[in-house]
Amino acid sequence: MRWRTHPAVLQSVPPLPDAWPGAAPDAVEDALVVGAGLGGIAVALRLRALGYRVTILERCRQPGGRARVFSQDGYIFDAGPTVITAPYLFEELFELFGERLADHVDLLAVRPWYRITFPDRRHFDYGGTGRGMEAEVEAFAPGNGAGYRRLARRARQLFEVGYERYGGTSFDRWQTMLRAFPAIIRLGGLRSLHALVRRHIRSPELQRAFTLQTLLIGGHPYRTSAIYALIQHLEQRWGVWFARGGTGALVAALLALAARHGVALRTATTVSRIVVERGTVRGVVLDDGSMLAASVVVANADAPYVHRHLLGRREGWRRWRYSMGLYVLYFGTDRQWPATAHHTIILGEDYKALLDEIFDGSAGLPDDPSLYLHRPGATDPSLAPPGCDGFYVLAPVPNLQSSIDWERMEPAFRERILSILEARELPGLRAHITTLRCITPRDFARDLLSTHGAGFSVAPSLLQSAGFRFHNRVRRAEGLYLVGAGTHPGAGVPGVLCSAKVVQSLLEAERAGSLRNRRARPGARPRRSARQPGGSALSTLARHGRSFRLAGTLLRRRDLEDAATLYAFCRQVDDLADLADDPDVARGALLDLRHAVAASDARHVRAAPLLEIAGRRDIDLHPALALIDTMILDLAPLAVADEAALLRYAYGAAGTVGLMMYDMLGLRDAAGRRYAVDLGIAMQLTNIARDVVEDAARGRLYLPAAWLPADLSVQGIALTQNAAAVYRAVQRLLALADRHYRSAEAGMKFLPSRPRAAIRVAARLYEEIGRMIVDAGAGYLAAGRVRVPTSRRLLLLARVVCGPQPAGKAADALIDTYVAVHELQ
Repeated sequence: MRWRTHPAVLQSVPPLPDAWPGAAPDAVEDALVVGAGLGGIAVALRLRALGYRVTILERCRQPGGRARVFSQDGYIFDAGPTVITAPYLFEELFELFGERLADHVDLLAVRPWYRITFPDRRHFDYGGTGRGMEAEVEAFAPGNGAGYRRLARRARQLFEVGYERYGGTSFDRWQTMLRAFPAIIRLGGLRSLHALVRRHIRSPELQRAFTLQTLLIGGHPYRTSAIYALIQHLEQRWGVWFARGGTGALVAALLALAARHGVALRTATTVSRIVVERGTVRGVVLDDGSMLAASVVVANADAPYVHRHLLGRREGWRRWRYSMGLYVLYFGTDRQWPATAHHTIILGEDYKALLDEIFDGSAGLPDDPSLYLHRPGATDPSLAPPGCDGFYVLAPVPNLQSSIDWERMEPAFRERILSILEARELPGLRAHITTLRCITPRDFARDLLSTHGAGFSVAPSLLQSAGFRFHNRVRRAEGLYLVGAGTHPGAGVPGVLCSAKVVQSLLEAERAGSLRNRRARPGARPRRSARQPGGSALSTLARHGRSFRLAGTLLRRRDLEDAATLYAFCRQVDDLADLADDPDVARGALLDLRHAVAASDARHVRAAPLLEIAGRRDIDLHPALALIDTMILDLAPLAVADEAALLRYAYGAAGTVGLMMYDMLGLRDAAGRRYAVDLGIAMQLTNIARDVVEDAARGRLYLPAAWLPADLSVQGIALTQNAAAVYRAVQRLLALADRHYRSAEAGMKFLPSRPRAAIRVAARLYEEIGRMIVDAGAGYLAAGRVRVPTSRRLLLLARVVCGPQPAGKAADALIDTYVAVHELQ
C-alpha cells in the first residue's frame, strides 16, 4: 500500500490499544426449519449431519406437508405425492447417519408406470426402459418408434445438463446461469416441451403421453421449457416406485430417523415472522409472540408466502405466474377394480384448450376435465380393508386467481368427475363408495399457505426455472435459506429433495471458507472474506448498495469482490456514525478504527479486510482516514455554511471512496484521480438531495445555509416546512452535482472497458435519482425516499452495455432478464 498526503479534517489520534480480544471458541449452532414437508425434513437431516442443533417447526398437527396422510373409515389416503422416481435421494438421507433406507422402508416397483387412456377408449401403457418403451410406442402408433428413440436421446442429454450438472447447484450467482445458457439453448430449451416432442413423435396421442409429466410439477406442457424432458430420462434411470404403506410410511421413516439422531419436531407451531436484522437472520417469531433464536433458518413454506408475509418483502421485479390449482377427491369402495392400474391418466377431448383455460383462469371449472386416478391397492393392498379399494382422483383446475366459488360449485364438479370415472374406468362406482372427502385450492391456501392455492407454487416456465426461480439462499438475509417446490430446482419429490442438497452445499461451502480463513492467520480473529460464499462484504453490497451491486455485475468477479470489501468498509464507517445511540461510544469506535488503519494493524476486525486488499492492490489509505474523520463530524449536529464547505464535506464522505476505488482498479495515471473525486462528490450531492428530510431529522443539514431562508431551521426542514424554499436549494444542489457528473464522464477515458461500463452504470443510476427528484417537484420531500424503479434501472443498464446496438437474440434477452432477477430477488 502507498501513503500520500491528503487533507484530513481531524488529526488527533488516541493511543492504540495493546491488544484486541481473540475469537470465541466454536459452539454448536442452532438451526430452525420452518415447515415439515419432505423438503423440510430432508434439510433438517442434512443440517443435523453438518452438526447443527436442529428444530423443525410445523404449523399443522401432522407433519408431511403435501405428503401428509388422511386416515378415514379404515382407509389410508396419501394426500399428495405418490410417485417416487429417484429413490437414491432418500437413500442418501439414511446414509448420512450410517443407516440403510431398505431397513426401514420397502419400495415396490410400479408397473406400468402410468396407463394413459384416450377419449376413443384406447390406452397406452407408459413405462419400461430402452427397447421395451420403443416397442410399446411402435405397437400403439406404427412409425413412431424411431422418433421416440431420438426423443429419448435428447431427454438423456437434457437430463445430463439440467439434472446431473445443475440440479444440485445453487444459482445465487448469475455467472452460474450464464454458464448454463449455451447448453440449454443448444439442446432446444427455448422451445416448449410439446414443441420438442412434436419434432420427434407424429402421433397426437403420444405427443400428449410424453408431455404429461410437466403437469406433475405444475407446468403447462405447451408453455413449459423443453428442459423438463429430463423427467422422462429420470424415470428411465431409476424407475417408478411406491412405498409399502404409502408415501406417509416414507415420511414416518424419515421422521423416525430424525428423532433417533436428535432433530426436534414441534407441531401446531406457527411462525409469524422471520427476524432479519442488518442483513443477518436472527431467528423466528411465533404467533404467540415468543422468539426462537438461530444462526440458520431454512423455510420449507411456500416461497412467495415467505417473502411476502414472513419477511415483509415484495415478491420481485415482475409478476410471478403460478401453477394450476388441484381438486383432489379421496374415496373408498367396498369392492375392487383389479383391471385398473396403479396410476391411470384419463384424458379429455380438447386437451390443449382445457389446459389453456385452467392455467389462464379464463373460465370456470372444466366440463370435460382430464383426470389422474391413483389406485394404490394395485401395488399395496394393505391401504384399504380386505376386498376393498382406496382411490384418489386429481383434476387440474384454475387456482384462486380465478373467481370460482368452491363452496357452491364443488358438489356439481364432484358428480361430474364421478360420472367420468364410471363411464371410462370404474363402472358402477357410485353404488360402492363407502367413504369420501375432497380438498380444493382453498385447502391448499389455508392448510399449506400456498399463494393463490397453487398446487405447485410458481409455475416451471423457462423464466421461472433455475436461476429465475426463488433462490435457495435468500438475498439480503445471511443465514436464511429456502427449500421446497417454489425454489430451485423445482416441484416434484426429486426437485424438493434436491433443494435440500443445494442448501447443504451452500452451508458446507460457507464453512469451508471460514475454515480457510482461520488457517490463513492462526490465532487471529476470524474474518469474513468477500470471496467467501455468503461473505458479509457482498451481502452488505447487495443489502445497502443495490445500484452499485447492479453495476458491479459488469466487473470481473475478483474486482467485484474487492470492490464489495471496500464498500463494506465504507458502509461500516458510515453506520458507526449514522446508527450511533451514544455519540461518545461511536466516536471512540471510529477513532480506534482510524488508529488501526493508520498503523496498518490487521488485528482490528473492521480494519483487517481493508488492509488486506490495500496491501494486495496498492491502495493509498489517506482517503480512508479522511473518510473516518468526516464521519466523526456527523456525530454532532451539523450545518454547512456555504458551497465550499459543502464540497469539502462531499469530498470527505465520497470523493475519498472514488480515490480508493481508482487505486483498487489498478489505475496509476495521476491525471485521472481528480475525475474519480468528481464522481464521488456528484454521488454524495445526489445522496444529500435525496435524504434532506431524513438527515434533518437527525439534526444534520448539508444544504448550505446561504441557499436557505434565514428563519428556516433544521427542525422545520424535518417537518417539511417551507418546502418550496428547500426544493429551490435542492435544485441548485442537483445542478452542482450535474457539473461534477459531466466532469467525471470526461475522465472515463482513464478506465479499462469493463470497469468503465460498471462505473458508468452506477453514475447513470445516481443521476436518475436526481432526475426523478426534479420531475417530482417539492412534493418529493414528503413522499419518502426516492427510488429508481427496477424497469428503469434495467433500461439504464442496457443502454450503457448495449449502446445504440439493436436488440439481441433470445439468449441475450434471457441473460438480461436473469441479471435483473438475480439482483432484485
